[in-house]
Amino acid sequence: MSAEGLKRYFAPPGAAPGWLRPMVATRERPAFAKGLMPTYRRHLQRPAESFTDYRARRLERLTATVLRRRIIYLDVNYWIDLLAADAGQPRGPEHAELLELLRKGVGSGQLVCPVSMTTALEVDRQRDQSSRKATCKLIDELSLGIALISFDEIISSEVAHFFLSALVPDGLRPNRENVWTRTGIMLVSDPPPPPFALTPRQERALQKTLFDSLWKLSLEEGLSQGAASEPAPFYLLARQLTEGSRAHADEVRTFDDAYRSELKGLVEGSEPMIREAVDCLRDLLGGPPTAGSLNPGWTILLLNALAQSSAARKALPTLHILASLHALVRWNRTQTFKANDFPDFHHAASALAYCDLFLTERGLVSMLSRGPSKLIESSNCEAAWAPSEALSKVRNLLAGVRAGSQRRV
Repeated sequence: MSAEGLKRYFAPPGAAPGWLRPMVATRERPAFAKGLMPTYRRHLQRPAESFTDYRARRLERLTATVLRRRIIYLDVNYWIDLLAADAGQPRGPEHAELLELLRKGVGSGQLVCPVSMTTALEVDRQRDQSSRKATCKLIDELSLGIALISFDEIISSEVAHFFLSALVPDGLRPNRENVWTRTGIMLVSDPPPPPFALTPRQERALQKTLFDSLWKLSLEEGLSQGAASEPAPFYLLARQLTEGSRAHADEVRTFDDAYRSELKGLVEGSEPMIREAVDCLRDLLGGPPTAGSLNPGWTILLLNALAQSSAARKALPTLHILASLHALVRWNRTQTFKANDFPDFHHAASALAYCDLFLTERGLVSMLSRGPSKLIESSNCEAAWAPSEALSKVRNLLAGVRAGSQRRV
């Protein structure tokens, strides 16, 4: 394929998705698209390294950078509060001080505040474009372009790691090291294939080039080009789940009943992610991919493990946290599901499983602290809702980094 062929791949208006069009369709290319052709030529000259190895090498370096820092997860409300402080209109004196402390911590290599797909989707729903752009800029600044992989990928990763740990009990790196990526790669995990034939060398160079361009894609650029998909109508889901809970209320006599019921629904609904994990294991072990539907034995094995083993719940934190939060709502007969519960629960699962501090709202901290699961207490993450408490906990994290203290395990 010639250089002109590569240009045509990016150029046709309407032929490429929105995030690709700025690469050639405008005179002022966004940062992530600059240097595209020189990058492609450079990769053509270095064909020995496979795309898989190249991607793994870059992500390993990124992960090492992340894990040298303390990781703070902010929900969208906290981002909005910090944005107000950044605009000189703090909602409280602690917000301005918290923003300054976070900036210093990120700038000194001690902290990072990663973004998740849930956060990106919520920010994308902001109607005021100037506010959305400013929110994105602040997130890009404090996240350093670091993101968690998508929620589906996290579940697949946890399931694969859980099964693999049974086969390789020693020497398997923690799954905490498998969930970090760049914002652009989180937003566009599967770039479209080119509509023409390539030699293996050209295909490998093009894959690396697209990966490099997405590596530089900021949240601001990604959302402006429509890289985030529209979220589900959560209000409908909330109503359906509430109606279902009421219809089966007599079946839930204990929290454990609610937990097992929610766990069953989550595991069955996660079949595509479980299948991907199983196929990954088959590939590692030299077996063929799954043919036909997934053997129900895999889901039964996961259900039994999560229901009976605290070690399994620690190894599969996302399914456990989501099931626990859904079960808490069902267990409390006076509580109903709300549309905001679903992104909030996703925030909680991402934060408690992979971060050191979760800054969120009062109601969610209360949920995470109560019930038999005691999700905060059983995790490696602290949580705070009050700005004064958030400020105190961030200071403690920074003091721990300076003292060389280890993360809680």
